[in-house]
Amino acid sequence: MNQRPPRTHDDPGSMHGTLLAVALLMIALLLAPKANADNGANPLERTGQGGNNQAQQAGPPEWVVPGARFTQYGATAQGSREVKPERVSGAAGTSFVQYDVVAVTEVGVVIESRIYMETGPNTPAQLTNTNTALVDHATGGGLWMRPADIAAEQPTTDENAATKIEKGPYEIDGDTYDAIYYTTRQGNTTQRRVYDQRTGIQLYQSDLTEDTQNRSHAYTEYVGYRVAQLPWIGTEFTQQIQGLTKLTYRGELVSVMPPAPDLNMPDLRYGFEAEIAFQAVTPHLIGVNIAFELDMPQGPDQTNEKRDLVAPGQRLGLYIHPDVLSRLENGQVLDEDPAIGYRIVVTDVYQVQGVTLVEITEQGRGNCYYNKATYDASVGLQVASEWTQPAMSQRIESQLDAVE
Repeated sequence: MNQRPPRTHDDPGSMHGTLLAVALLMIALLLAPKANADNGANPLERTGQGGNNQAQQAGPPEWVVPGARFTQYGATAQGSREVKPERVSGAAGTSFVQYDVVAVTEVGVVIESRIYMETGPNTPAQLTNTNTALVDHATGGGLWMRPADIAAEQPTTDENAATKIEKGPYEIDGDTYDAIYYTTRQGNTTQRRVYDQRTGIQLYQSDLTEDTQNRSHAYTEYVGYRVAQLPWIGTEFTQQIQGLTKLTYRGELVSVMPPAPDLNMPDLRYGFEAEIAFQAVTPHLIGVNIAFELDMPQGPDQTNEKRDLVAPGQRLGLYIHPDVLSRLENGQVLDEDPAIGYRIVVTDVYQVQGVTLVEITEQGRGNCYYNKATYDASVGLQVASEWTQPAMSQRIESQLDAVE
C-alpha cells in the first residue's frame, strides 16, 4: 500500500464542491448565517485555537467553518483483522477521503465529500466519487462530536452493552491524543469510531464484517486539516441568481478509445442533457433537483434524477460571485492541495462579444483528472466545462444551453 503523506498543519488552501462536475460525474459513471473562516489553525494542534469550544452547547465545534476541510486515508481489505491503515495486509481500494465544509446554516452543515482512489503504486489519486449532504451540528453525520458532549460521556461498565465506550490514548504518526472510543457490535459486524476529546474531530472509523467464510474491513484515519482561502468563500448568491428557476446544460460524454496497432477506432460519443431546477432558495444555499438524460446509440436512453445542494463557496461550482470573478487574473494560482496534489489556477480571462469569461482549471497531479470551468463574469454562472478522467478513458464537455 502507498505510504500516507505527512499530516499538514496551518496550511492555507481550499477544496470545494463542484455542482456541475458532480452531476456530470454521475453521467460519466453511467448512472445561513456565515461563520468566520479566517482561522486556519489545525484544531488538533495543542497550541491552536480549536480547544476553546468545550462550553459551546449549540452549533458545531468552532473549527467547523466554511472552507474547512479535513482529510482521511484508508482502505478496504479482505481477510484482515481490524487494524490501522498503515498496518493492513491484503489491502485493496486504498483512497483519500476529503470532507469540505461548504456552508454552515441554522439547520445544519453542508458537507461535500470526495473519494480519491489510488490505482497503483506511485500513481496519483483519481477522483472517483463526490457527494453533498446536509448534516447535523452535533455530530456532522459521524464526522465530529461536540467536546462538551464527549466530556459528558462515561466509560461503559456493562460488558454486554450494545455500544462500548472507552477513553484512552490514540496515536497517529507519533502524536498521541486523548480519545474516546465507541465500539458497536451487531451480528457479524463491528463498528468503531474514535474522536479527539479536546476538539471532537474524528480520528478513526472502522467497519469490520466477519463470518466463518469471509472477513472484510473498511477503515479511514485522520490525515490533516486546513481552511480554504478561495476568494469566493463566504460570498452570497446575488438576487439575479436567486430569481432563477431552471438551468439546462447540454454536452457530450466521450469514451476515449485506447490506441491499438493497425486499428483506428473512433471515440464513442454520447449526447446528454442535465436540467437543474431550483427548489428552495436562500442567499447562502439553494436546493436543486437535477435530471439527467444520456443518449445511447443503441437501446433506450439512460436517465437519472437526484437532489443536491448548491452554495456560493463550492469549488468550481455552479456559481462564483461576479465581484470575485472581476478580480481574478490569468495565471493566478488559487489553491494547491498537499495531500491530493491538485492545483486550481485561472487559465484564461477573455472576452466574447463584449462578455468577459473567466476560465478556471483544477488539475490533478501527473496523468490525473482535470476539471476546466468557464464563468460569465457579469452574472457568475458557469457557462461551460470540460472534465477529463484519464483512468476512466472518459471526457465530458458541457455548455449552458438555457436559463429560466
